[in-house]
Amino acid sequence: MTLLNQQQIEKVSAAVDGLDPMQLAWVSGYFSGLSAQSTNGLPVGSNDSLSQAVPNTATSEKITVLYGSQTGNSKGIAESLHTALELNGNQAELKNLLDYRPQQLKKEQKVIVVISTQGNGEAPDEALGFYKYITGDRAPKLENLEFAVLGLGDSSYDDYCQTGKDVDAALEKLGATRFHDRIDVDLDFEDDVIVWKKDILSKTEPKSDTVVSFAPKLNTPAPALETFTEANPYQAEILNVLDLTTAESTQNAYHIELAIEDSGLHYEAGDILAVLPDNQDELVDALINTLNFDDNEIVSLKKGQFELRTAFKHHLEISNLTANVVKTYASFIKSDSLQTLIEDKEALKDYLDGSDLLNLVTDFPGEISTQDLMASLRPLISRQYSIASSENIHEDEVHILIKPVAYTKGEDQRKHLGVASNWLKDKQAGDTVPVHIKPNNSFKLPENNDDKIIMIGAGTGVAPFRSFLYERENQGADGNSWLFFGEQRFRSDFLYQTEWQKFLKDGTLEKMNVAFSRDQEEKVYIQHKLLEEAASVYEWIEQGATLYICGDINNLAKDVHNTLVQIISEQSGKSLEDAEAQLDDMKISKKYQRDVY
Repeated sequence: MTLLNQQQIEKVSAAVDGLDPMQLAWVSGYFSGLSAQSTNGLPVGSNDSLSQAVPNTATSEKITVLYGSQTGNSKGIAESLHTALELNGNQAELKNLLDYRPQQLKKEQKVIVVISTQGNGEAPDEALGFYKYITGDRAPKLENLEFAVLGLGDSSYDDYCQTGKDVDAALEKLGATRFHDRIDVDLDFEDDVIVWKKDILSKTEPKSDTVVSFAPKLNTPAPALETFTEANPYQAEILNVLDLTTAESTQNAYHIELAIEDSGLHYEAGDILAVLPDNQDELVDALINTLNFDDNEIVSLKKGQFELRTAFKHHLEISNLTANVVKTYASFIKSDSLQTLIEDKEALKDYLDGSDLLNLVTDFPGEISTQDLMASLRPLISRQYSIASSENIHEDEVHILIKPVAYTKGEDQRKHLGVASNWLKDKQAGDTVPVHIKPNNSFKLPENNDDKIIMIGAGTGVAPFRSFLYERENQGADGNSWLFFGEQRFRSDFLYQTEWQKFLKDGTLEKMNVAFSRDQEEKVYIQHKLLEEAASVYEWIEQGATLYICGDINNLAKDVHNTLVQIISEQSGKSLEDAEAQLDDMKISKKYQRDVY
């Protein structure tokens, strides 16, 4: 047993859930201070100097919590679990898979792996070395290891949580024993993770009495900090919405500036702004009318009880479908035609592409209760945008770059609108929008300002490179930066043109290559510009340049990656396989970083 009962452990675990590392350290020190005050007979909350916490007398086996994260979710869950394990009296260690030697697995007693899946079933870059090792031929037998895996993913992708599934299967194949079944969690993972953590704590509870200790000492209790998260976003004021394109453009791009003064929000170049939008009124109205529901009916969601209209507008994902949503809906309406669609994987994939909930209930009508439909849907979650500003230059502000999405779908050619992009473009100065910052540790500038960087982005994928260059300018970096930018037309779509010219003039940006695909009969893309500069690109890589790609994973990122493999192979004389392996090694060493979606 521990000095805390299960209810107390759950309360403390819930209290620290979602805190960032600095806040966890503060809480750790705060608890340490309270413990020391109580031991010394001081009233809790006294400002007197605090002594070190009571020594830990735990004799429990060591538990290592490993995480592989692309945008920070896995890291946050792992940190929270690690804190809960220590509060439970466990001897626990927390490691980023980037810094963990997988050969160490032979010496471990228990490991818990929290790992995300990015893109089309790929391991996060920081976990690539670990992933390749345990799924390769060199991995050792691990008969003495116990393990548990939590996989994070997005169920709108075919290879949902594939990395977690692969790691779980690989550890089992190597002889390790699973002490908790693998769980796969979607974008709305909070409730599932709370249950999982409780199960983990119950299965790892030390067998001897323990006294919890924390290393930090606290002399003066610090004021409480408000943490802005998905569940508790900050209401940021819109300062400006600026259309960067001309009337000739086929798709407008908007630069949006938001105020975060006095919010306590901080970010670094490469981080992400998460924006929680509302669904369009037209779609909400059409759904309620088609389903013949009462828009004032009270429905129950995880967040509480709401009128149906409020649930559709503010809390439920109705603009996008996933296979799980369709399958759950089908289980209620018992439609043979829908079941036939579900059983044809390729047909289902085609149907999901661009369909929304209105398409589903119109194409496959059936009797379903309001509450059953609520249970079929995912919560409405934030949309993520690469930050386009530098906190050091654009003080008290955060900037993003968006392109509103609009397309037609279905036999009636009904117009579909991207949720957040169309919602944001219509905002006026003075309006507020709910936001929070998501650290992106897998997309960061080199620590050394003299290191070379090659930035590759098309359309809104150029946003983080604006942030990078303003940050490099602030740091006094001179040159060693190269930007490849692609868009449709020079006259209408050259986003941030005057700013790139300023950076070129003052030397912050050393080189820039542009590809405007529609300005000539034969389309020219970024990969063509890379090939034109193949010798120089390879020379920069050999000189230690960090490569950055930001953009669509299925088009730009894929084509650019294949082009980089070709360049390395042709310039070095290596095989394509060895060139691919070199890029993998560059991912592991953070010399090749991607922000793809």
